[in-house]
Amino acid sequence: MHGAYLGAILVALIGLGAIDFRFKLAVFANLIRALATVFLGVAAFLVWDLIGIAAHVFFPTADAYSLGFQVLPGMQVEEPFFLTLLCYNVLVLYTAAARRASRGQS
Repeated sequence: MHGAYLGAILVALIGLGAIDFRFKLAVFANLIRALATVFLGVAAFLVWDLIGIAAHVFFPTADAYSLGFQVLPGMQVEEPFFLTLLCYNVLVLYTAAARRASRGQS
């Protein structure tokens, strides 16, 4: 089952991308702005993770579902993908809520 966690994240990203494509919420509405937003969010969380790793607050866990190797000392390869999913999810939810709120006020 090695890689199941990364596989689940990728399936979730594909599903979220399908929702985004269907309703043109983020990447499919404004590619550059959406990618910049996700990139900045991921970068901020990666810095946060590195600070947590250096402070021994965060630590990698090897289990049967992860790939078991690190992209940076103390950071598993799945972490950047998870952070991308997290930031993209928030962006899609925010734009969907904003669109719904604007339609309700018209």
